[in-house]
Amino acid sequence: QVAALTTTQIATLSSTQAEGFATIALLGLGSALLGALSSTAFLGLTTSQIAALTTGAITAISTAEMAALSSANLRAFTTAQIPALTIADILALTSAEIQSLTNAEIPAFTTTQFDSLSLVQLGDFTSLQILHMTSPQLNSLTSAQLDALFHR
Repeated sequence: QVAALTTTQIATLSSTQAEGFATIALLGLGSALLGALSSTAFLGLTTSQIAALTTGAITAISTAEMAALSSANLRAFTTAQIPALTIADILALTSAEIQSLTNAEIPAFTTTQFDSLSLVQLGDFTSLQILHMTSPQLNSLTSAQLDALFHR
């Protein structure tokens, strides 16, 4: 039944209504309908609902939604979902969001995602997070990016 909703109907859902969807019903929406969720409704999803999103649904997240995610919801992303984030999503990450990334999420970033981080964003990583970065991630950075990462 949920899959029969139109994008117009999905776009008018409140955060409370979106939170009320069972995770299985949410998955039935597909990425096109998930992309139609308003930012308010998307931000109302629970951590369980976020963790259950398909990679196709992850690509439908807007930059405004990405920037407004709570730390708890960002930590709910799985290592399989992280590579599906767009470069625009990566650039929308705030300082608080970067600092809330888990030790498992950090190595899940692709080198393309990683080297797209701004100098300010790279400076937001904590010393502990840097320990969880992979050699390919670090090797993908320019000297200016490495300077921003290590000389904060």
